[in-house]
Amino acid sequence: MGEAGRKKVQELAADIKRVGRGRKYDCVLGVSGGRDSSFTLWYCVTQLGLRPLAVHFNDGFGNPVAGENMLKACRKLGVEMRTITSDWRESKDLKIAFLKASTPIWRKAPTWGLPPPSTA
Repeated sequence: MGEAGRKKVQELAADIKRVGRGRKYDCVLGVSGGRDSSFTLWYCVTQLGLRPLAVHFNDGFGNPVAGENMLKACRKLGVEMRTITSDWRESKDLKIAFLKASTPIWRKAPTWGLPPPSTA
């Protein structure tokens, strides 16, 4: 992120803090326990000074290691986390429908080392 990007992020964080002043949380942050959301949580708390409520959507397909990472990160950063759990059968049916409706490009491996979703 360049200087202009950093400035924009700081301005957005200042707006979020202003609007959230006097509230327990000043933003809601979706977390999965993966690297991206863990870093985003850390950055929002330690670098931007935000007070997020971490929210995780459990569709029944999550990685247990990612779940532990999420809990540890939230505990270490002093962030409350809430989990919303969906009906597993509905999540499964939805994922199958998405895969069946997918275009051929979706069936290709997105990055080296990851299997295509249609073979996972």
